[in-house]
Amino acid sequence: MPEAKNILYIVHDAQVYGSQQSLSLILDRICNASKDEEPIQFHPYISLARSGPLSDRLCTLPGLTLLQHKRLQWFKHDKRSPIDQFLDPLLVLFNAPSRILKIYRHIKKHKIDLVHSNSVVSLEGALAAKIAGVPHFWHIRELFMEDSPKLLPVFGKRLSRFIISALSSRVLCISSVVRQQFNDAQRKNPQKYPLLYNALSPKQIPDTLPEPRFFGSNRLTIGYVGRLSEGKGAHDLLEALALLKSSLTQTQMPQLKIAGDFVDAAYENRIRDLISRHHLAGHVDFLGYQENIQDFYRQIDLLVLPSKNEPFGRVIIEAMAYGVPVIGADSGGIPEIITHQDTGWLYPVGDIPALADLITLLALEASTQKEGELRRIAQKAGRMVRERFTIEQQWRQLRELYKATYQAQ
Repeated sequence: MPEAKNILYIVHDAQVYGSQQSLSLILDRICNASKDEEPIQFHPYISLARSGPLSDRLCTLPGLTLLQHKRLQWFKHDKRSPIDQFLDPLLVLFNAPSRILKIYRHIKKHKIDLVHSNSVVSLEGALAAKIAGVPHFWHIRELFMEDSPKLLPVFGKRLSRFIISALSSRVLCISSVVRQQFNDAQRKNPQKYPLLYNALSPKQIPDTLPEPRFFGSNRLTIGYVGRLSEGKGAHDLLEALALLKSSLTQTQMPQLKIAGDFVDAAYENRIRDLISRHHLAGHVDFLGYQENIQDFYRQIDLLVLPSKNEPFGRVIIEAMAYGVPVIGADSGGIPEIITHQDTGWLYPVGDIPALADLITLLALEASTQKEGELRRIAQKAGRMVRERFTIEQQWRQLRELYKATYQAQ
């Protein structure tokens, strides 16, 4: 049997958000692989820049070695003053030697064969891999070329894109719209920029496709899952509810359940003010981050994802796996999952009246015939998830990319 290959995963944050959840599934799959299952075995190491819930989750995986490092922040997550914009690149250059050295020592001590950075925001792993002469995979989960107040590249968009490509053997893209950020390079060399869609584990996919909860005479329960920020568009969903409020009775009004935390106080104040202004307090429940999200999907009739720049939309495939119909904004990677009126429904991003009309059409004007159509779409979406977005499919693809990289050396 070939000698096991050591892979070092670089993670910028140990919170359990979408990118960390996706990586934890990959690590779980590697750690629980049968020894005679694969021609090449893999031994995973993971270095975390911060401690958090992810650390506790990963400690239970057999054979996984946890390490630590400090992140080299070449992306910022808040508005920068002109002085900050001048100083930020200097601080990156100043901190680079010590933070790269930490990863470099991990590579040498543990005889790492490949480094895999889990997000665009971590630069230290790519530079350490380059210096150590080992291949580097950069897992791009963000639309970093878009304008975003929470993703600000210290060296600018174009230079950042060049650095990512120059320092990587492979640039793993979670959707076509993410891959398109690499412009002509990905068209000339598509093998370097493979699509690697996010996936679900067997635990996240019921053995049998659940029957959708359908509204009929019951009050519609709408779900929103994710962090609450400007780009995620929760304010658009609340504005749509406000439009519905003007034409529906109190008993007809949908109930909105929100599973997620606010990213900052400014956006929380904006949302609270919007709810107060439109008298929506009785129609909105803030549940916070949900550890067991499967229970949440069993409580809702419809999921709405109003994101303005969504790279993929992991919550869409989670909801579909549980037979929950999904409405999504026609933006980012969402249309790669949802085909309008086939596996879900799309509306023009930011078009609040269109979103309100769609909710009304699906929920409150549903005839028996239409309800049958809703069930058909929900079940087709559930089957699609089982065909396209399982961890087994994702791992087979990633394993072949690892093997091809080793064999090319």
